[in-house]
Amino acid sequence: MNLPFLLTIIAQAGVAAPAQPLTAGGWASMILSVGFVTLLFAWCLRRVLRGDADNRRGKH
Repeated sequence: MNLPFLLTIIAQAGVAAPAQPLTAGGWASMILSVGFVTLLFAWCLRRVLRGDADNRRGKH
């Protein structure tokens, strides 16, 4: 591939389609998925920062 071809592809990628609002199902799906990932991240971060309770007691 050459540089002009790549620049053309990059320029065309910047063209956005007209925005369409989310439906109620789209909002529900987004809220549930973002909420789940946020809770999972918080749970993992808590385990890392506090340490695993079983490992602190010597259970392996």
